[in-house]
Amino acid sequence: MNVNIPEEPILKELADASVLMARGAGAVLQRFHPGGIRVEYKGKESTDPVTEADLRVEEYLREEISREFPDHGIVGEESTEAGTDDADFMWALDPLDGTANFAAGVPLYAVSIGLLYKGVPIAGSLFLPNTFAGDGVYHARVGGGAFVDGDPLRVVSNSSPQPSGLAGFPASYGRVFTSKKVRGVRESKKGLGEVRIMGSIACEMVLVASGIFQYSFFTGSHIWDVAAGVVLVREAGGEVLEWRRGQWRPIQDFVVTPQKPDEGRSRAFRRWGAPLLVGAPDIVTYIASRTQVRRRPLRSVIKAIVARTKRGQSK
Repeated sequence: MNVNIPEEPILKELADASVLMARGAGAVLQRFHPGGIRVEYKGKESTDPVTEADLRVEEYLREEISREFPDHGIVGEESTEAGTDDADFMWALDPLDGTANFAAGVPLYAVSIGLLYKGVPIAGSLFLPNTFAGDGVYHARVGGGAFVDGDPLRVVSNSSPQPSGLAGFPASYGRVFTSKKVRGVRESKKGLGEVRIMGSIACEMVLVASGIFQYSFFTGSHIWDVAAGVVLVREAGGEVLEWRRGQWRPIQDFVVTPQKPDEGRSRAFRRWGAPLLVGAPDIVTYIASRTQVRRRPLRSVIKAIVARTKRGQSK
């Protein structure tokens, strides 16, 4: 990291605050009944669901942050209100990651609260329902370890993927990723683990940090999806790679180049997005050496950028 992160007493105070907010957000979320809530959709395409639960949880988090840290910025999924738009401290909020699961009554969803300092993820807390360890808050801060409530987390210890071990793949895996030839042989997905599709990036980050998943791929992620999980996985002994400039690289911070001089950090962060590979370090190295992102025609790249920009402007 090229950024000097806050000193430990300040960092601990901020991390503790994120844990309290995650518990409070969980309490708000549990007022709503999974599977019995109205679903609406954002944008022209009916592919991005939102519920009253999403909106109320983010409203709660914004109010808490604005009261406790009025000079901090906020970038959240459901609102473009930015707090202090160019602040060094930026909270990345996903009030309900896995909205479609929640709406269908599938208990695979999470509240994700990440904290960045000058673009570097430094703390994160995630509330999950009674899926893995009871109603729990998974939390971490740089240099402080990763925990579910008070119990430590650790990624898997094996140095290579086990065929019977679990791995998280997105539904779009085949359209985005392809295997590399290693010593002239193109390795198939067989032998790289039992594939699972969870429908929640935050939940998969927790599964990796908990040693349940060996590794996971992510596509189409936004900063609010992964900011908390990046800290959790790293502090559990894992590694996080992003596909950047034609290769897998360790993600150190969320780099976004402003599109215009007066664009603040929070607005720029809304445009961040990259394929990610997370998991135990040796396994991630192994998978990265055998997997790459497909090259897309320039027209497809431009179309994707334009679509992402329009979504950002419409929020």
